[in-house]
Amino acid sequence: MKYIAALAMALSLAACSNTVGTSATESVSGYSGKRVVSIDPHGVDCSAMTCPMIGAQWREESPEQAVMIIGVANAYEGIMSATFMIDGKEYLVDDKISVTDFDNLGAYRTSRAGFQVPLALINEITTANRAWLRLSTPSGYIEERIVDADGDSKAYHALKRFMAKVGSN
Repeated sequence: MKYIAALAMALSLAACSNTVGTSATESVSGYSGKRVVSIDPHGVDCSAMTCPMIGAQWREESPEQAVMIIGVANAYEGIMSATFMIDGKEYLVDDKISVTDFDNLGAYRTSRAGFQVPLALINEITTANRAWLRLSTPSGYIEERIVDADGDSKAYHALKRFMAKVGSN
């Protein structure tokens, strides 16, 4: 019984740790010879099984721009656009550069799409006191917290790791 209680406690603590996740990776483009920084999508602070995710990619050849990879875990959803509410300002992200990609790993489903954004938008998210995401899908809106006074998310910390890697040389 003690073993089960210890295991349950360890799993609950691991589930609450928003600062863990994959690292941002850096590579060199064979095409241009310039730096490329990427981070896989990580979940926002999800209140339901259908969970929005955010990742990013930056290329040195377009230093003021990035591709924001916006996805949904546990569902196949067409991702039409995203709107961010960052410290009271609304930012529409609808410059879609890819069709929504659907993938599955057994019963786990994901949907992802890439959007061209200013790198400054990602920086604003990582320095915000309050940032929320609203996804527009054919089924309706999905709204979730990235960061605010009540908590933060894996996506928030992943974007911080991404920006730190973009800033390093």
